[in-house]
Amino acid sequence: MDQGRNSKVLLGIAGVHYVVAELSRRNIIALPTTRNTEEVDIIASNPNTGKAISIQAKTSQNKKSDRPNWLLTKGAERLKKSNLFYVFVYLPKGAYPDFYIVPSDTVSSYITDTHKMWLKTPGTRGKPHKDSSIRQFPNEFKSIKLDDFKDKWELLGLWVNSNRI
Repeated sequence: MDQGRNSKVLLGIAGVHYVVAELSRRNIIALPTTRNTEEVDIIASNPNTGKAISIQAKTSQNKKSDRPNWLLTKGAERLKKSNLFYVFVYLPKGAYPDFYIVPSDTVSSYITDTHKMWLKTPGTRGKPHKDSSIRQFPNEFKSIKLDDFKDKWELLGLWVNSNRI
């Protein structure tokens, strides 16, 4: 495995473990799945409420931009499940991570819409973009307020009928 690929894999693993640690700190049972389990990185449950969800963790250090963003694949367009959430982890150098909790249907709609916009927008020298399997969240084609999702762990719905978050 080359050094660049290795560091990306380790970055993703770190993000998963940061999410598991944060959920555990909030009295949630959180278990990472084996690597490359389709659609699910973490299974989380609250034994006090009986609620359980699945989480896709996406991690970025985003060294080239002043705002965090994450890369997804085309497959994320079809992931619209009420019990599936994304936790986008931003790992700034030397600081504690930021967490953005976003329902899968929000991510799916956003990347589907913005990919269509990207395809309609001329690329360099006015030429049309060629289709790609890569999607970016967020991107310049549609505004979304990331702060609306920052540390919004309650969106996971694990604490319903419980007074503890």
